[in-house]
Amino acid sequence: MRLSRIASLAGLAASALAEDLLFLEGFQYKEYDEAVALGYTTKLVTLAEWAAMTTEDFSKFKAIILPDPDCGSLSQIKFFEDSKDVWSPAVTGNIILIGT
Repeated sequence: MRLSRIASLAGLAASALAEDLLFLEGFQYKEYDEAVALGYTTKLVTLAEWAAMTTEDFSKFKAIILPDPDCGSLSQIKFFEDSKDVWSPAVTGNIILIGT
């Protein structure tokens, strides 16, 4: 039981130290502006920077946000599928996907 509490506290500490939101350049739309206005820390990366990120890099964020206000084609987010083996192990909370 004690070990479980220590692990929980370590997880909370890591979450508190995490940056808030990760956005990809070209996908920052209204959600990016709203996050900044609300005081969240944001990091905007290029596609090349995204491709070079490790699981550890992705785990530093509380959320990864990829908005698509124009219901673009799947080819626009192919990079997300191509890199899922790297970013997905870093996601330890809820996942919200809205497809319209």
